[in-house]
Amino acid sequence: MVQDNKNRLAIVFQNRIKKVDYFCTTENISPNVAVHEIRKTFKRMRAFLKFYSHSSNQLFKACKKEIVSLGKSLALLRESYVNIQIFERITAENKLIPQQRIKIVKEKIVTNNKLLINQNLDKERKLRTIHKSMKQLEAQIGIFHSEHPSREQFLITICKSYNLAHSFNQKLHPDFDTVELHKLRKKIKALYYQLDFLKFTQPKFFRLKSTQIHNITEQLGNDHDLFVFLEDIKQKKYDINENEVEILENKIRHLSELNRQKLDSRLKQLFADSQEIFNKKMEQLFNEQ
Repeated sequence: MVQDNKNRLAIVFQNRIKKVDYFCTTENISPNVAVHEIRKTFKRMRAFLKFYSHSSNQLFKACKKEIVSLGKSLALLRESYVNIQIFERITAENKLIPQQRIKIVKEKIVTNNKLLINQNLDKERKLRTIHKSMKQLEAQIGIFHSEHPSREQFLITICKSYNLAHSFNQKLHPDFDTVELHKLRKKIKALYYQLDFLKFTQPKFFRLKSTQIHNITEQLGNDHDLFVFLEDIKQKKYDINENEVEILENKIRHLSELNRQKLDSRLKQLFADSQEIFNKKMEQLFNEQ
């Protein structure tokens, strides 16, 4: 089973490279969909690279650095599209802002997204750069097969990811802000991707745990999206007046509060095990393989 994980990890990583390349080169795909899929894949690849942290080969560090950089370069494009969805959501049952004003503002948010896409995401610039990077990485995929992780490295990586998230969660102030919550999401998301990869080795535990974490990261992501949208409209680039901003802000804060009430109990459940207990559980599971 462990040997299967070693081989499968390299194969899965190669498939992720091909997936990114597909969304960089295939025509007739919405740019916003391409950006979303590429960023999701980069995050998964970064989580998988942690399994290779034992290696002294500089390729893995260089690969992580490149993926982080490329992912960040797409962040504003993704946020501009999510802002459209957030605006539609919070104005769907609105009775305080006239429909004509909602229509005008939405058109401006959509225009901003199109402008960013046109400026940053054409075949000769961003996507071409990403495509080139993926081809260079794919040419070195043999290293992923030859320097595959041991069973101990899989175990160490999973425990480290949980311990980092657990420690960060414990340090969060009761009145934690969205920025800190987003940092927690990144740590939990890495754990989710790693457990999701291993879910076929111990389905009873890993599948259940990965599903639990996925639900939490979705809530954390929703909280972050609301925060990003609020900061965006406060810049007044969509000609939203102060009264409209206040109405939208009240709605956002209400949704965020409801979201966090559910989130609090789920985080307590996720981190119910101390780091020591979780590590022992993992050792037992890996010894059973």
